[in-house]
Amino acid sequence: MKFSKLENYSKIIVTFLIITSTSLGSPTTSAVTIDQVTETSKLNQAKLLRNDLRNHIDYVEKIIDNLDEWAFIEIANLTENELNESIYNELNNNINILQYNITELSSKIFNDNNDIYKLENISILLQKDFDKFDNELNDKLKDALNLLSNYKNETSMIDIYNNASLIKSETDQKIIKKILIKTCIEKIRLQKYKEAKNILNLINDNNVINEIVNEVYNSSENNFDLVRKFSKSNSNIRISYNIYKALYDQLVLYDHFNDADKLIKFITKLYNEIIDDINAPVNIKQDSLELVDLLKVKLKVLLKSFIKGILRTNFQRYNYNRYNNYYNNNNNNRLTNSIFYKIFLLDERLLSFTCNEVFNERLANKDIILNNYEDLVIDDIQKILSEFIGNYINTSERKLAHFFQHFLALNTENNRFLTNNDLNKISSLPETLKYIASSEIVCIYNSDSSEYLYISNETFTMNKYKVSTKPIEQSSSTNSNYFNQWKFIRFHHNIYNIMNIFSNYSYLMSSINDEFNEGFKSNSPYVLETSNQLNHYEWIIVSDGGSVNIYNIVNNRYLFSSKEIDPVVSSNYNGNGRKWFVKKC
Repeated sequence: MKFSKLENYSKIIVTFLIITSTSLGSPTTSAVTIDQVTETSKLNQAKLLRNDLRNHIDYVEKIIDNLDEWAFIEIANLTENELNESIYNELNNNINILQYNITELSSKIFNDNNDIYKLENISILLQKDFDKFDNELNDKLKDALNLLSNYKNETSMIDIYNNASLIKSETDQKIIKKILIKTCIEKIRLQKYKEAKNILNLINDNNVINEIVNEVYNSSENNFDLVRKFSKSNSNIRISYNIYKALYDQLVLYDHFNDADKLIKFITKLYNEIIDDINAPVNIKQDSLELVDLLKVKLKVLLKSFIKGILRTNFQRYNYNRYNNYYNNNNNNRLTNSIFYKIFLLDERLLSFTCNEVFNERLANKDIILNNYEDLVIDDIQKILSEFIGNYINTSERKLAHFFQHFLALNTENNRFLTNNDLNKISSLPETLKYIASSEIVCIYNSDSSEYLYISNETFTMNKYKVSTKPIEQSSSTNSNYFNQWKFIRFHHNIYNIMNIFSNYSYLMSSINDEFNEGFKSNSPYVLETSNQLNHYEWIIVSDGGSVNIYNIVNNRYLFSSKEIDPVVSSNYNGNGRKWFVKKC
């Protein structure tokens, strides 16, 4: 048969179809049916039919082979290259090998037991095979291969190669990332945090942070500071939070919550590096606060254990006088540098809640049968609180005011845990600090202008009110005093929001820009309703004798007023103009 006589092929194909149709037949037209022959004749009939079909297949395959031979010649002529079946088969074999090798390499990347540097070497060698194959593919050959794949109705060899090249590129990226991760971990262990930070920036994938922290922490509490310091080195707040979150997950995984100093340090860093950062996104702040709450739950367990440990359990061991001598000789510094003191500095509200629980649980203990049990417990607690007050009454007045405001509010009978002398010391704390701690509605008085802070009913932008000072209204009418009335809402530590009672959602704020176009001074404080600019209404309260300085976090200036200045401004002026007293209205 010759390619010049294609009509013969058509006749053969038609004959094949006719023969096949006739041989197979149908139940109604077949000359021999299953019901008319014996079992042996059925097999013979099937044998003959099979032989016919096999012959037809052989004929068709010969036709296809001849068509392929013609197609190679035709495509070679069209594209002006020497593509033939032998060259094609060699190329096809090479691409199959490339495809297999890159698939194997790609699968090994996910096995952490494999040496990443060994895989890198394999990838380098494999790249040479890719380069060699690519060099063999000139434009004419690519055109020929595309025409041939279209003729055969197959996936183009070029497409297969391109897909393998894409997998190779992705695999190389994964290898590079693995190597960078490994290098980052090594730099952290060597305490080269700046280099580790730069490598993490190159990786540019927050999803690897868990892997890095997991490897660095390595189930050992001794590596806690390595991770913490690495987080501190990162200026990116989101990355810093993710590192801290991964560190917390490690503590949970290994139940490493027995070191109070580490937990306090952890919480303090979250506050200093994220929560108090004016540039931190609100959602990151909120996530960090939730993390702080989780850590405080663990810290409370340790605190309860400590307080229980310094309370007597065997009251029959000492008579009253002997116990006093024992306490004075051995326990007079029990709180110094203890978890009790450290948590007081961190969060006196947590300390007050825990003390309330432990003290009242001990008092309600029914397991000890002793006539004067309650008196002994109260005496024991009074000694602890007396030591506490004595140590910090002169250095931490604001925090003591907060502690006892919470502690005494939790239980109306908690004052029994304080001696009369200690109650007098608490009463002598500055009124301003006690009112701030009370969260009551108060008035804010400036010592220089001798006037009270208020907001006018005059707005200069929507829901934004001018702040000034004036003599307090003598009227007893609640409505007339609304503009003078404020409430300190504690955020944490010494940071507060100052809310005006004129509206439940009006907060004292301060601008860092000259945004007033109606004659108001730049950096003037104002009251803004329903603001989501969290940092703009956060104020630091700094004790100054019996008064306080009110310091804005955003513009780093103090709330200031004097007889010469109106309205109130935020500035760094020194003097009485920035001394404020908080009073009952």
